[in-house]
Formats: sequence, structure tokens, C-alpha cells
Amino acid sequence: MEEVYVSNSNYKVYDSDFSQFNGQHLPQKSYLIICHRGFAIFSFNTERRAVAVGNLLVISDKQLTAIEEVSQNFFATCIEMSEALAEHIQEPIVKEFLNALQRNPIVRPMHNLQSLVYHWLKQFVWVMSNVEGDNRDRFLVNEIQNILLVIESLYPYRLQP
Repeated sequence: MEEVYVSNSNYKVYDSDFSQFNGQHLPQKSYLIICHRGFAIFSFNTERRAVAVGNLLVISDKQLTAIEEVSQNFFATCIEMSEALAEHIQEPIVKEFLNALQRNPIVRPMHNLQSLVYHWLKQFVWVMSNVEGDNRDRFLVNEIQNILLVIESLYPYRLQP
């Protein structure tokens, strides 16, 4: 099941239970996925990792990503991006942080930050559903950069191997 909010050649924003990908690889694109319900087992470059409620996934188009298992109640919002758009979004982001996300693309916000992520997402989806043209495209780039910069500032990625 998939409900698309907006879609064009550079991005697609939708809610999904990801059942269509169960046991399969995701198309080779960049993704920002926020899990609202249930759990799933994702494989990133063959390394299995559990995804649960509140987790935010930042998946690069350079990662081989498969969904090995999804619970019956799994539900997430997904922002799917073209390679060119993802590269543009990543321009102001510190390379060490992007490298850390390559090693572990699952961000597990502390409980008090989960509401910030959900409010960000709610605003993001509303604008993407209601604003047209170039303004929507600029908003998409700016807001994804903003959430990545917030995550970068809060997580000790420099300490991870």
C-alpha cells in the first residue's frame, strides 16, 4: 500500500507499508525514511539492521539496500530522491557525517527529539502537498538539509569507527 503526496522526475514523497519491497532490493536511489509503526529488517550492503518506530533512515544511492522483512503493521513516510537532487542536498553537509551515515544509515533520535522529527515531517508533507513549482522544489532541498544539519549537530558521529 502506498499513498503518494507528490512526485516528479527528481523526487517522490509517499507513505507506505513497504510490502511491495518485502524480500527485495530498493531501487538504487537516495531515501529519507521515517518509521511510524511496526518494525522491519533492512539490509545495507548485506549488513542486517532492525528498524523500529521513531527511526529515521538516511540511505544513499551508493548503498545496496534490501528490505528483508516487514511486520504486518509497518508504516513509514518516504522521501525518494534522484542522484542529482541528493548530491545538491548534501553540498553543505560535513563529509564525515555523510560517511558515518554510509556506515550506519539508521538514526535513532532520543525520545524528546522524535516529536521534533514528526513535526518537521508533518510540515514537510503539508508544503509538498500544497505548494507548487519552484518554491516546492526549493523547500524540499532546504528542509532536508535542515533536518540533516540538526542530526549532524546532535550525534557524535566522529566517535564512531
